Amino acid sequence: MPRPPARIMHSLVRLHLRLRRFDRYRSSYERAKSRVMQLLNRNTRAERLFCTHYIDTPLDPSVILYESFHAASVACSPAAICEAARRDPRCAGFTHVWVVDVPAAVPAHLRGQADVRIIPRASDDYPRLLASAKYLVNNSTFPPWYLRRDGQIYLNTWHGIPLKTMFRDEKGAPARYANSQRNFLQASHIVLAGDYATDHLLGPAGIAPLGRRKTYHIGTPRIDRTLALRAAWTADPAHRHILFAPTWKGVVGEPETQIPEIAAVIAALSHDGETLVTLHVKAHNFNRDDLSALPTGTGGITTRPVPPDADINAVMADMDVIVTDYSSLLFDALAADIPTVLFVPDLETYRATRGLYIALDTLPATLCLTPEELRRACAAPRAPSAFPADIVAAARAAYVAQEDGRASTRALDLILRAGGHDADPLPAPVSASDKPVLAFMMGGFLRNGITTSALNLLSHIDTDRHDVMVLTDGAALHPDAWDLMDQVPDPIMVVHRTGREGYTAAERAAKWAFYDKNRLQDPTQIALMERAMTREARRIIGPVALEAAIEFSGYRRMWAWIMAMADARRHIIYQHNDMVSERDLRFPLLEGVFFTYRYFDRIVAVSDETRDLNTANLSAYYATATPVTVRNMINLARIAEGRSAALPEPISPDTINFITIGRCSAEKNHAMLLDAFAIVYARHPHTRLTILGEGPLLEETRTRRDELGLAAVVQMPGFSDRALAWLDRSDCFVLPSRYEGQPMVILEALALGKPVIVTDIPGSRGALRGGYGFIAGGKDALAFSEAMMDFVAGRIRFKSFDPVAYNTAALAEFDALLPMGGDIA
Repeated sequence: MPRPPARIMHSLVRLHLRLRRFDRYRSSYERAKSRVMQLLNRNTRAERLFCTHYIDTPLDPSVILYESFHAASVACSPAAICEAARRDPRCAGFTHVWVVDVPAAVPAHLRGQADVRIIPRASDDYPRLLASAKYLVNNSTFPPWYLRRDGQIYLNTWHGIPLKTMFRDEKGAPARYANSQRNFLQASHIVLAGDYATDHLLGPAGIAPLGRRKTYHIGTPRIDRTLALRAAWTADPAHRHILFAPTWKGVVGEPETQIPEIAAVIAALSHDGETLVTLHVKAHNFNRDDLSALPTGTGGITTRPVPPDADINAVMADMDVIVTDYSSLLFDALAADIPTVLFVPDLETYRATRGLYIALDTLPATLCLTPEELRRACAAPRAPSAFPADIVAAARAAYVAQEDGRASTRALDLILRAGGHDADPLPAPVSASDKPVLAFMMGGFLRNGITTSALNLLSHIDTDRHDVMVLTDGAALHPDAWDLMDQVPDPIMVVHRTGREGYTAAERAAKWAFYDKNRLQDPTQIALMERAMTREARRIIGPVALEAAIEFSGYRRMWAWIMAMADARRHIIYQHNDMVSERDLRFPLLEGVFFTYRYFDRIVAVSDETRDLNTANLSAYYATATPVTVRNMINLARIAEGRSAALPEPISPDTINFITIGRCSAEKNHAMLLDAFAIVYARHPHTRLTILGEGPLLEETRTRRDELGLAAVVQMPGFSDRALAWLDRSDCFVLPSRYEGQPMVILEALALGKPVIVTDIPGSRGALRGGYGFIAGGKDALAFSEAMMDFVAGRIRFKSFDPVAYNTAALAEFDALLPMGGDIA
């Protein structure tokens, strides 16, 4: 079917966006979209089955489920732990379930065994056992719909020590790693090789403060087999065995072919010498290349693909040389003292596009950039122990200090003790921190006052006393949001939602009933929605007991449900505005947010006036919630930096310059401001006005400006990332809004020492409490113009504002929100 022309597509999109304002269209659209997605998404059945078994099926204490490389193989650390468990008397009577999508990948020694089951991910057994197996072991990730049950032991071993950059350090699509991050949060235990691996895996994953609480430095179980087999290995001088095992490249789900790389290595190693060479080729588990017809080479070289059922750690133990590029196998080889060659003709490109944590020339491995260098290195292989002693000692201490051949046993001990199958005490994790955890939902990281106020608050929270996470929409975020997200200070965790909430059939019906009406009346449906949203909060955050779950945005009905149902000592939701006006004029779905107020302990307004207004209008929704005030904070460091930025053109000192900053939308009342300024300019032609911001009424506002003949004296550059510099160089800040909460830009203007003129509305009045600005005598253009002309004439006196004292008081207000006060600096 041909795609409609762009003009028609744009018209349809605009029509769709207009129609979404109507409840009936919106609910019908969402329902239709959901049904289409159900048909397209093969995971729907698995999600539903998982939810059902999560609720109804008890944990089976004698089942261990293993998965390796997304069910591509029976290998790596899960295979090593399985081997240890099958011979351990504590696991007598256990069933060992392997999730494998490719039957040929199942090793012969596991086929037909009474204590072993093989299932594919597409089977109904997969979601059932993910929900009901007592023990889970994975070296990568379970699907986005998985969440760990109480009493379930989930051991994540990961699949190597990071050499290449990982997760948020990668150059690529942000939040692509969200399911890896989520799996670390779901895991009950993580086993890694040491500090380096933890710092360069959990750090880039963005969950280090929580991840380190359940991480154990016990070594890498998969290396046990390599060490044991290598001890019995002897070289054959007449026959050299070389393993070529490159890492994968490209994007998850779309790996680049490795055939040209493999062909280049075969050509480089082809020779006419007397020594026979067998080149064993192992494509990465993420790669889809067919290696059954490899180039044969010339001379004495034979090429042989590593069979899919072979464990690479067993294969490498029989090799004279291992050739790789950026694979973590080089660390396995280091532990076993196997000669390793790093063939990296693309080093500079790879370093620029993916990135490396380690300079390759600091490792006890032979670095080769050309085929000739590769040929010479493989002809005279050099074991790690043959490198300078200081290089070897440093590498072993940093990467493989724990490798003594017993990591598998230690990993098995860990999960059996955690699961009650061994009475010995658990070892200590990397971190014994018991800091309370705060979780914030900040909204969509839009360029607005809510995002600014949230970032300001985060910059003041003492992370020595709290672990803090910020929840996001992940890949669904607008591209502009990622720049703002970079302003979240370390070590605050930014956790990206991925996948979608899972429902039973009855829960899904309750969800649609809520979406249709933005409320529920049937107690059964309310209970079903509560149950589903409790799971969803756990799916996103993990089984973490929070000190406080804070819905800072206050505008999202689904997120309001999620934060209300999170496992937290206190549930808090913010109101940044006159919420009834917001519902009536802009966001009808806020009615769904209001429904969730019953679940919150504190409802926070950003000014006393806004609190009183919202309480008067909405108290019927509050149930037992206490309405309180917590004023927005000011980031003085950001203001000091932002005020000095250069502007496209200087502001004339010979004019009096008014400025307003805010989204061009109805509630900001720019049309009234233009009418007011027209009066001011007619009497004081040395005045100027700047309107900074963009939004749905930007062009309409520009048109109104031009109709008033003000194009030469009212500039409207749209959005500017130098708004603070514009504000600092202006003479007076004006805010003509119809309604506000506690406008951040008023606080920034006061911190810059700027006079402020506002309309008489609760939020602005509260921000200027104490005489710090001037409140116009009315909300019409004439009253506002009179206030502006009083400023021009010097008839208004403004009180000096102390931003440090203000911040101290605002922090104390936030501190009082928390169950245990006094934890904010």
